[in-house]
Amino acid sequence: MGVLVFDKFSGHLGHRQAIFYRHTVVTASNCVAPLIVAMIDNGGSFGGADWQWVEGQGHGYYFSSAVYANVRSLRDFDEWIARIDRLPESVVVERMKSVPDSWISSINERHYLERHMEQLLRRRGRVGDFLLRAKTLEPKRIPSWHDEAHRV
Repeated sequence: MGVLVFDKFSGHLGHRQAIFYRHTVVTASNCVAPLIVAMIDNGGSFGGADWQWVEGQGHGYYFSSAVYANVRSLRDFDEWIARIDRLPESVVVERMKSVPDSWISSINERHYLERHMEQLLRRRGRVGDFLLRAKTLEPKRIPSWHDEAHRV
């Protein structure tokens, strides 16, 4: 569910891909093999190749609605929404500064990246609304979600 929240925050265009695998952890008392998931972005985040913020239906969802089976309301996303809301501006700025110059061909592109990250930061606090809009546009994506009330 956290990746769906991030995808709505980051304007992910496309469907989410994932790789599931087991990682065996041996402790003094037992041996467990939890299921681990790695998420894959194929260039769809931040509006895709055109870097345009688009709030469209179907974007960011994993293909199987089974992963959302426990979602009953927007409150089920609260933990993840709170993490986005608390994301410090300094973290985004540092990540932006870490983009290699070889990936950016001109000063204009660096300026464009800075503006885009400013827009990203302004999206904090709106992720719940993005999720509600997505739910309204495609209610069958998360069939167990019946509560459309805004968080208090």
